[in-house]
Amino acid sequence: MLHTIAILSSVIVAACNVSFAQEYSSADIKILSNTRTPDEKTQHCLVTVHNDNDDDARDGVLVVLLPIHVTFVSSSGGASACIPSPQISAWNGFVTCGLGNMAVGQEVTVDVQTSLPPPEIQNASCGAFVYSQVPDWDRSNNYHTGAGP
Repeated sequence: MLHTIAILSSVIVAACNVSFAQEYSSADIKILSNTRTPDEKTQHCLVTVHNDNDDDARDGVLVVLLPIHVTFVSSSGGASACIPSPQISAWNGFVTCGLGNMAVGQEVTVDVQTSLPPPEIQNASCGAFVYSQVPDWDRSNNYHTGAGP
């Protein structure tokens, strides 16, 4: 009976030429800046993320790509938690940070602190990528390679 009603209502809607508006959500979560600042014993990858469109970004995630031969030390700032990847070798590593929901116009800065790279690659930069569960109409600004000191 229910199946017959569903088919009948579909036929009636099609026969009446009824159209429906569909609502789309879109956020433009992007990286505003990504800088690397060394101090005496560690270096800091400072990444600022911004939501710049009509809708809130849900469940934002920031992935910070670490330079080779460094290890994760700690993180601070607007992320709920930053979790380092399992270091498979000295040549790779990244940190995943949960940003949570970001309102329109909201900025979050995350500081990922790592060990210093060896002197021969001391100018190696951090990369950063950001995304959320809401469609992003401009993904060209979701990745940024950090500037050195």
